[in-house]
Amino acid sequence: MAEGEGNDLEGQQQLQQQQQVAPSKVTHRIDLEAFAQRFSQIPVVVAYVFSFLSLHWVAALPQRLWRPVGSQITHLVMNAYDTAERRFWCGLSFGDAFEWGRRLTRLRSIVVKYPTGLRFPSGTPDGRKIATALVEGHIEGQRAAAAAATGQQARSTLKSLEFSSSE
Repeated sequence: MAEGEGNDLEGQQQLQQQQQVAPSKVTHRIDLEAFAQRFSQIPVVVAYVFSFLSLHWVAALPQRLWRPVGSQITHLVMNAYDTAERRFWCGLSFGDAFEWGRRLTRLRSIVVKYPTGLRFPSGTPDGRKIATALVEGHIEGQRAAAAAATGQQARSTLKSLEFSSSE
């Protein structure tokens, strides 16, 4: 063994021991495109999996999967405490939120959570306007789906809308 090799081996062993003892900071990543491609022939699988996640994750899916996933979402939480989700909601125009609402044809509740004193960037709709657009879009989507299926007008599935703020 060469002189420096023993030190390298000891250093690697110490590093491995430290990694085993120290709690690891795990970050989770999902390759959404790979997931979508793998299950694109079975959109109901994608729809069921993503219907339990935040809408900003659904928006990251390929657009061809938005409608099947949106039709499975029954409870929507707009959580402005989460940075990534807040960026998503702050980046939506009224028209974009309306279009998302059209896809949410089985929506039963919307909860808007935001810290007290949260300021939305200038020129962007606040949480109440986004929620209003989602509700209006949902109603329009319900009407269109019912008209296509039965030729009759449908009632909205939306039962509750809640705004919650705290420190």
